[in-house]
This record gives sequence, C-alpha cells and structure tokens, in this order.
Amino acid sequence: MSDIFEKLLAAVPGAKRAQQGVLFPLEDGGVFHLQGIISDKEMKGLTQDETFFLAFCSKNEILRLRSLNTCHDYLLHIRAMSIVDEARLCRVFRHRKTKFKQWSLSKYYDSKIAAKHLYIHGLPLRLSKIIRPMASGLAMIKEPNASCRNSVLGTVVVVSESLEYLLYFMNLGFYGPRLGIPPENVLPSLAIALRILLGVESLDFDLDPRGKIPNHIDHQIKRLTLYQMAFIYGHEYSHHLLGHLVPDSLDSLLTQNNFTPLNFSGSNSINYQQEFDADYFSIMHIENNKKLQQNLTLSAIHLFEYFDFLDAILFKFNKKKIFNSLTHPSHSDRVTNLINRLDSSTRPDPSHLADLHSVSNDLREILISSINENSKANLLDMYGSVYLPTYINKPKRDRIDF
Repeated sequence: MSDIFEKLLAAVPGAKRAQQGVLFPLEDGGVFHLQGIISDKEMKGLTQDETFFLAFCSKNEILRLRSLNTCHDYLLHIRAMSIVDEARLCRVFRHRKTKFKQWSLSKYYDSKIAAKHLYIHGLPLRLSKIIRPMASGLAMIKEPNASCRNSVLGTVVVVSESLEYLLYFMNLGFYGPRLGIPPENVLPSLAIALRILLGVESLDFDLDPRGKIPNHIDHQIKRLTLYQMAFIYGHEYSHHLLGHLVPDSLDSLLTQNNFTPLNFSGSNSINYQQEFDADYFSIMHIENNKKLQQNLTLSAIHLFEYFDFLDAILFKFNKKKIFNSLTHPSHSDRVTNLINRLDSSTRPDPSHLADLHSVSNDLREILISSINENSKANLLDMYGSVYLPTYINKPKRDRIDF
C-alpha cells in the first residue's frame, strides 16, 4: 500500500503525506484525505454500507452485525455503531490496528479488561460465575457513561472510554501536584475533563495525548483511574446481581439512546434506593478482600466528588447537568448513604474526605475564575484541543503529525 501512496504523491500536484495516508488539495481550499485502500477481496460479499466498518472491524465481525444472536453480538453492535460515523474515531482505530497482527474490534477490547478483571477477581466464586459469562467492557462512546442493559440476548454492561479519559484528567488535576507535576498543568487537566464531558474535546488521545506525562506519574494516575473504573463496573454488575433490570426487547435497545451522561445504569433503574444499593453492594459483594473494599470505597467517593465538581462548573455557566434527578440521587447523597452503611473498617478516614472536599472547592473556584478571565478563548465550546503546557513543545498539526 505504501507503494501506491508514493505513486499518488508523485502524480498529484500539491499532494502531501499525512500521518495516515495522503492529503490531496481541493479547489475550494479544502483537502481530501485518503487514509487507506480496500482490496476487492476485503469487500467481497459486503454491501457498500458495510464496507465503512472495515476501518475498525474484521470481516467476520461485520457479518455478525447482520444478525445479532448473542449478548456479545449486541456489545459488538454498540462498539461498532459508536465509531462508524465519526471520522476522527476511525483514524484512532486505524492507528490501533497497526499494533495488532490479526485485528478485530473485539480482540482489541479484550486487551483492555484490567478494571473489570480487578473487580471480578475480587468476587466470591458463586458471584463471579454469574458475572464472567456476561458481555461487558469498554466502547468508544462519546458521552462519559456506564450502562447495564437486560435484553432478550442477555445482559450487557458497557463503560465508555470517554469516562476513563475524563477520570484520568480529573485525577491528574487533583493529585498531579502531589506527585510532582508543575502547577500550571492543573487547570488544563481539569479543563480537558470538563470538555470531554461537554463533548467538545476530541477523543483522539491515542494520536494526540496532549502532553507526555512522566512514566512514574502516569502510572500512579492510571492506578487511581483503574480502581475508579473497577467501582463503576461493580456498580453495573450489582444492578444485575440485585435484580434491578427490567427486560427490554432487542428492537428497543437498538433504536433508543441508552447513554445519558454519567447515569451509571442506563434507563432500566429508576429508583433511588436501587442506586444506593448498587453503590453499596458493589463494595460488599467483595467479601474476602478488605483492602479491595477500602480502595473501591475511596474510588467511589472520588467519583462522586468529581461529579459534584463538574456539576458546579456546568451550573455556573448554564450548561447541562451530569445526572438526571428524576432517576438518580445527588452525588452528595450517594456519598452520605454509602458512608453511613459501611462499617468502620471499610469507611475512609473523615480527614481524608474533608481534605478532598477542600481541594475540590479550591480548584472549583480557581477554574471558574480562569474560565471567566479567558472568556474570549471560549474554553467550554472552542474547536480543537487543550494541552498540558509543560509536557508539550508545541501542538501537533492535525492529520500531518497525528
């Protein structure tokens, strides 16, 4: 394929090499981006519409999408449909494909299971036997969210990659200074998280990571994120284990929007007590590992503090709220309920909670002031990306450098 690109570069005036493929100038000043070439063999037996999935699915997976027969097919459907109409996400997955000898979308996500396995490995055998066969995992869904769905094909748990990105940058903003990052990176980190929530920050961190964090700091931030994601999986699994889910038909699942931001359970669960119970039992289902219980508890409290932080910013600037008050209790109520129900050996030190809340309040005011002072930059809506100033020399050029 590289030979074909070389011939095109030589034959077409003004053509430029892109990070993926070739850019051709158009008369109106735009560009045409040729990212790859599909062979007749790859296309054989597929409809024209189905060929769009070849950028990120194997041919066998595309054929599976024609008729969903299992919960794993349904999870594949969610993953594929979240990518197919997003040109930038297709570029992300083309990049991811280069690291696999034999690619499939499912194989890729099978390599991203650390958080759910951390949780499942902590369950007693009788519960892990129920959870392991379920279709569950990440998907590149734009809205930061987790959802548990019960269909005629079986129960499916989906956690969006955008939520994992959001938590990484929230952790970096809150804990980075303690780990040694220069303070001028704090507000950009929080701004990236906020923009992910608003849907205006591109989810192309594989291609353009916004800055190279030192490995020892990156490792510790990822560890915080890992336990928070494990709690999220545990919360969704608990909805299933506690019998909270009302069965949906497959047709209704394929036609409705299941991913309201940060609802943590989709639309099946509409009872506050069910949410409280799912929070509590996501920790208590881990019966024989006190350390994991404690880490999950701290992770849950961090999650809810972060969501309160983000909600306050959104409220200040008249943006949408994170949670649906008709179906979910407030984040502060969830913290209170969780702490009151846990025993003293699992409950975190009150001083830690006070310190976390104090840091959150301080950062909230600083970020609000920064947004107000830089209103012309339109941080909450601007097209493009926010970068970590001390960890990047200069922003990369879209399509040329990444």
